[in-house]
Amino acid sequence: MTHHHHEAESGNLDRRLWASAALNLCITLVELAGGLWAGSLALLADAAHNLADVGALGLAIFARRLGGAHPHHATYGLKARRSRRGPDQRGALIAISALIGREAVARLFHPEPVRASVMLLRRR
Repeated sequence: MTHHHHEAESGNLDRRLWASAALNLCITLVELAGGLWAGSLALLADAAHNLADVGALGLAIFARRLGGAHPHHATYGLKARRSRRGPDQRGALIAISALIGREAVARLFHPEPVRASVMLLRRR
């Protein structure tokens, strides 16, 4: 594979990562707005899940930038930073899950109505 071909594939991957992150962020914002408007914990939970996906894509973009940087004497510190991203992501997902679980239990004891018209598409 030629050097030029490798750079083109790398740039294509970067564009796809950015496009995926942007699309997931748009989906997250729509679900967040719909979840708040409808009072739907399911939509809010999915928005939180998509936000975690946006974070993971952001970390992938960041890791690719670090990987493409020219090596220097401080590369060990960069490698250590990259290796800590997995536990950081897991911690965020655990925190999001705990918040969703807490809200779900609270809604079991104090149910809130959900606007079904927002959640369902009805034909007339």
